Amino acid sequence: MLGMFVVFIMFGFPIAFTLMALGVFFGYFAMGDLIFNLLVQRTYSVMTNDVLISIPLFV
Repeated sequence: MLGMFVVFIMFGFPIAFTLMALGVFFGYFAMGDLIFNLLVQRTYSVMTNDVLISIPLFV
């Protein structure tokens, strides 16, 4: 994983997209199709978090 990270950075990919792509790739390799359901569930739980919703109101 570290080797692929270094290769992608050397090719000029942004770090955020590199980490995202490697996470999805190795997650799919480890868990199969379940990783996509987990991504959706985690995204929804972050969006419905009451503490994170209130942050823009104080800025």
